[in-house]
Amino acid sequence: MSGILHPDLKAAIIRNDAFAVFEFDDPGSITYQYSGAWADSESLGSIKGFIPENGFGRSRRAVPIRGDRLQSAKIIVIVNDMDGAIAELVSGRYSRRIRGMDARIRIVASGIEANAYYLRFVGQILKCNKIGTAKYKFELGPKAPELKTYLRVPVVTKSLWPNADVDAIEKRTPLVYGVHSSASLGSRGMLPTLYVDTVKFQYLVSHQYLGSITNVYADDAVQASGWSEINLWVEGHRYTLVDFDSDQGTSVITVDAEGAAFRGDPDSYDVITNPATQFKAILANYVFHAWDGTPEDWHDESDSPIHEELLHAAEQFFNSRGVKGSLGITEPTTGLSLINLWASQFYPVFWTSDAKIAIRPDDWYQTDKEWTAEEGAALADRIWLREDEHFVGEMLYDNSDKMLADEWSVGFLYSHADNKTLERIHVKDTLRGWNISDELELTWAESTI
Repeated sequence: MSGILHPDLKAAIIRNDAFAVFEFDDPGSITYQYSGAWADSESLGSIKGFIPENGFGRSRRAVPIRGDRLQSAKIIVIVNDMDGAIAELVSGRYSRRIRGMDARIRIVASGIEANAYYLRFVGQILKCNKIGTAKYKFELGPKAPELKTYLRVPVVTKSLWPNADVDAIEKRTPLVYGVHSSASLGSRGMLPTLYVDTVKFQYLVSHQYLGSITNVYADDAVQASGWSEINLWVEGHRYTLVDFDSDQGTSVITVDAEGAAFRGDPDSYDVITNPATQFKAILANYVFHAWDGTPEDWHDESDSPIHEELLHAAEQFFNSRGVKGSLGITEPTTGLSLINLWASQFYPVFWTSDAKIAIRPDDWYQTDKEWTAEEGAALADRIWLREDEHFVGEMLYDNSDKMLADEWSVGFLYSHADNKTLERIHVKDTLRGWNISDELELTWAESTI
């Protein structure tokens, strides 16, 4: 599980019976497991105690420019390779493939069910470097190769569109979200088209069915008649096109339109205008899946690495303030470029510790608020291992634009002498190149883990 700790695991932590386990899987279906001490768990098996004191590094997030790109999330793990297993792995047949291997960090305990374990981190090995005699440093980060590829939209080809104009060939099908209107902005439509049938005079506007095409322009002139909006099913995909009654010659055809509807169902009259809904719809259907444009093939966030709870909260945030978005994607765009574009226009996008993409419409500010012991205890019960709630934003949020904190890290340390767990938070203003005055360090102790 991830999120709030299971009561059984929390009780085990308080008893000092819980421990962290670093796991990674090689392509030969072998799982390597390491911890700070030897352990034998019925659900996890034998665990090697090769991680030295302070071997689990801090989980670190950073965004180099305020909120305009996907924030990184990395963690360092040091392992003493006492039995030579890692050395054998990195020098053997998988040496070039250790980067990218699936990796996890779990908080576990003996005597409790596996479903009570806490998934502290899930992702992949980014780097593995030897840093001493029989000692290796692993750098872990999120795993999402889909973000580096282009959105999964059909490409205009001669096999799909035999009569397509040469200028449309190899172009990617556009995507349209939100309301696009050029009223009072100029004499052309907001959206370009692709001339995909020179015999039937048809111009492709978008993949999937749109809410409606409201205006059509030939060069600088609105076309009041002589055209119709049509929907076609071509080789397993839905499209929206403009169908002219006659040849438009060399005129540049543009349109205004109401974009994609929820689940691709225009009959619902539910055009997606909420920016957070648009964001997750494109990620789920064009980044992590290849959607055919039909309601039956629609993908929601539940089967993609998208944080449902935080995206839903962002949707409510935008709805409550009447914020609407519009997006037309007409050029080759990667998933990462899409995320960075969205972040630059709206709010920060970040990885949660369980490797899900999330947004939170807050800025982080340093404040002078002093927390009482009662407030601290109440917060500590909620924020333990909770980067996915961006708790630094919650704790430091203030509407004054005092000292923006654009980098933070979290460390966890168990004190055997005091029998308590300490949680330390560091906040820095790397944007201005110097630490925030009185760099923040918050620590919760006792058993309020």
